[in-house]
Amino acid sequence: MAQPRILLVEDCRFDVALTKRLIEKYYSYSIIHYAKTKHDACACLLQHSYDVVLLDLGLPDSVSLREVVEDIKTLARETPVIIVTGRQTEDIVDQIKLYGANGIVEKNEIVGSDFSTVMHNAVNNMQAA
Repeated sequence: MAQPRILLVEDCRFDVALTKRLIEKYYSYSIIHYAKTKHDACACLLQHSYDVVLLDLGLPDSVSLREVVEDIKTLARETPVIIVTGRQTEDIVDQIKLYGANGIVEKNEIVGSDFSTVMHNAVNNMQAA
C-alpha cells in the first residue's frame, strides 16, 4: 500500500495530536504534514502534493469560511479537502459545498472511529445535504 500523504490544517494542539494518532493507527506509514495557519497550509501546498487535506475552519489567520476553503482549493484543485469542524450545521455544509470542499466531519466523530470511516462519513455528510 502506498503511503497516504495528508495535510492536517489545525491550530489546536490537542486536536492535532488526536487526529494524528487516529491516522497513524490505521495508516501507520502515512506521511502527515501539519500546518497551524492558512498561510502555513498554503506554503505546504506550494511545496508538496497530498492525497487529502483535513482543514479546520477556525484558523487564526482566516477571515471567512469562503476565503479559507477557496484559498486551499485554489492550490489543491485535485486534492480532496475534508472540513473538520466542532459544529456542523446545514448552513455550513451548504457553504463549504459551494466553495469546493469535498466533505465535512465533526471533531467528535473522529474519536473512536477508524480513519476510513471518518472519511467515508465526511463525504456522505456532503452528499446528504
